[in-house]
Amino acid sequence: MGNNNSSHVLLTDKFILQYNEKMLALEKEVLQVKTPIDLEKTIFISICNGQDRATVLHETAATAADAWLAVMKSGQKHIKKEMLKPLWIKADIVISRIEISKEFTGKIISNYRPFFMRKGISFDPDFKTAYIEAELNCNGIIDYKNQEINLFNLNHYRKRDDMESIRSIPDKLIFFDCQGFMCDENNKVSKLYTNQMDYGRRPSDASYEDIHHVVNTASNFLFQSLQENGQFIYGYLPIFNKQIASYNIMRHTTSVWTLLNQYKLTMNEALVPKIESAVRYITEHHIVDKDQDTSFLLEQSGGEIKIGGNGVAIVVLCIYMELFHTDCFNELVIKLGNGILSLQNQETGEYWHVLNYPDFTEKEKFRIVYYDGEATFGLCKLYSHTKDKRWLNGAIKAVDYFIEHNYEKHIDHWVAYAVNEITKYVPSEKYFNFGLKNVQVNLEKIYHQDTSFHTYMEMLMITFELYDRMKSSHVKSDYSENHFDARYFIKTIYKRATHMLNGYLYPEYAMYLKSPSTVLGAFCVRHQGYRVRIDDVQHFLGGYYLYLMNYEKLAAYEKEFPE
Repeated sequence: MGNNNSSHVLLTDKFILQYNEKMLALEKEVLQVKTPIDLEKTIFISICNGQDRATVLHETAATAADAWLAVMKSGQKHIKKEMLKPLWIKADIVISRIEISKEFTGKIISNYRPFFMRKGISFDPDFKTAYIEAELNCNGIIDYKNQEINLFNLNHYRKRDDMESIRSIPDKLIFFDCQGFMCDENNKVSKLYTNQMDYGRRPSDASYEDIHHVVNTASNFLFQSLQENGQFIYGYLPIFNKQIASYNIMRHTTSVWTLLNQYKLTMNEALVPKIESAVRYITEHHIVDKDQDTSFLLEQSGGEIKIGGNGVAIVVLCIYMELFHTDCFNELVIKLGNGILSLQNQETGEYWHVLNYPDFTEKEKFRIVYYDGEATFGLCKLYSHTKDKRWLNGAIKAVDYFIEHNYEKHIDHWVAYAVNEITKYVPSEKYFNFGLKNVQVNLEKIYHQDTSFHTYMEMLMITFELYDRMKSSHVKSDYSENHFDARYFIKTIYKRATHMLNGYLYPEYAMYLKSPSTVLGAFCVRHQGYRVRIDDVQHFLGGYYLYLMNYEKLAAYEKEFPE
């Protein structure tokens, strides 16, 4: 018993020492921040062991130094009481505040997308009951739909610290902004962004090293999500750490593509067994034959066949065969290609989108535009793999249909993949023109998009490959010469590369969710309650993988267009 007690004391002393070291590193930064002279100073600290939602403490005093000393002592007491290992500590000092009436609160909330309001809220002018932005958003305390504070979720959060329930919202609230600093597991301190879109995360210029790191961690998240049967854990709603129960085989398939890209990037042989299990999950459980020559990817949960599913399955299986120098799926990809052609109008190039299963009857002529690009990209990859012109002819008809029906209006990354691929074999000016137009007419929207919108980066980067191939091969086109703004295009790529990091779960974001270690280093969709789903991660990685592969080329183009 005595030994156990001694061990407890030694461990607690170790945690206190770690805490003090981190707080000392933070103190140098926090006390230099300029704050309103006429107001008392309020400082928050968030302490996280990496496993559980961060504990947030705060103190207010006449000076920042006094507030810091008080909150540091509060943190020490908490660590001793809970025997909490301080893996990460984040400090926030209030730099501005404004009093708002309860009635006006809804109008403020209505100005933001869900989970995008970056202001803290105090329920009193003395900051006795106050919460920073991350607490409010990562605990669902702001009800964006009804534009109010969710008292149930607030009191659920307060209950964790044995605090009394708040029965009503006061007539006046204080909305405030903070300057934050993050001390990581290595005691490195980062000054966090304060601007609206990047608020609360560490600075990054989307360097090769930064993006390589996030690609590795997010890819590792996907690998760790793979189960013994080859199926992924589909995703999480991380505010309350709930697994997403549904499943989608098309999203599974495109996620396998990401695993193949990561293998190409690292050549880590330890990845191969998991890749093979994920591929077998597709081929052994989700392929159905209509006849001896025609196969489809089956979405079992809905009893549906989607033409886009055949496209992405062909892409993944062809890349797998190329990467591992095998022809094991040759027969299957041809049967999947026949499935696509059986659903294509051979006169117009238009596709039929959805069939019923098991009777293979027509269900929906059109469901979502992405299926068109997926199917066409699949045909192009199949041509690349077999050199059978049936597949290329089908792709040509489809892309001609896209051009005739102005598909650039859809801002579709799959169309960009298809057009980039087809121009490798049919270097027609109209296809190059369409590939560039697909991005150019949407550049302004893409550049200013406030959400991370991960598919935009894929669209930009695959179009960059098309543009670079045109330049290196001295391909001329009317659109590139007279309409394409290459300077703005490159600028937009860099803007999105940096902006999309707001969807990456750095420790300073993940620490406020219920189970930080579950989603740390993955990508999320913030406006969907920080949703982490395999396809979300896949699309982020798809764009960033291409960014890494073309990093030096991008840098060379950037030098051509100085500000």
